[in-house]
Amino acid sequence: MWERILVLTRCPFLALSATIGNFDEFHGWLQRVQDMVKAHEQADHRELPRASYKVHQVPDGVNVKSIKRYSDLQKYVFQPGTAEDREAWSTTAPDGYRKGLLALHPCARLTVQKLATTGFPGDLSFVPRESAELWRAMKKVVNKMGVEELVARVEKLDPDVHFRSTPYITQTLAREYEADVKAEIQSWAQSDDKQKCEACRKVLRLLHRNLDVEVHGKPDKDGKEPANKGPEMGTLAYMKEHLLDFVTMLQAEKR
Repeated sequence: MWERILVLTRCPFLALSATIGNFDEFHGWLQRVQDMVKAHEQADHRELPRASYKVHQVPDGVNVKSIKRYSDLQKYVFQPGTAEDREAWSTTAPDGYRKGLLALHPCARLTVQKLATTGFPGDLSFVPRESAELWRAMKKVVNKMGVEELVARVEKLDPDVHFRSTPYITQTLAREYEADVKAEIQSWAQSDDKQKCEACRKVLRLLHRNLDVEVHGKPDKDGKEPANKGPEMGTLAYMKEHLLDFVTMLQAEKR
């Protein structure tokens, strides 16, 4: 469908995207379409060919990948309501129903093996709050483990220390801090030191566990999971079970 629209488009057009990760692949696809248009029009000996069939990058060249996102994207996971909440949909406003969208930390779905082999995905960016949340998880874990080297390294990343001489925090400074925190925990995963690897594993588990508790509830005093825990968050079964709930909530809130 898109290729047909582009073939029929006679005027110059501008393609905008704030989230595309495979820029080179997308640019190549657009250029192939224009090359196909050029070959077709030349074969028809059109009297008024297009001035150019080249798909330009803005800005041109390799600098296109240096464009910084102006606004950050916060990640969320839907927290389903109870059976009583769903029953109330048909008769009442959704205010009492909505448990909300819970903030999803990007590290909650990473593994030590992933960080050790390929590191953080290039398109997995944090909002400033997520950088601070990762640091707090690291601090909690290393203080409990009592590894002096890691405690000292994490203390240097304390936001109050890191930004002590900064009158205000710009997006560039926040990005630099994000890179420092990521580099630190990634170095743990890639280390041959078993304590560092274990610390990384516990941090990732803590971030995942915090979210899992918010969605499914806390275990009982004996450590048993809630009886109505349901499918694992992020799985296809979870999406199938709660997709209708999520759409209904958005519709009720006129989103």
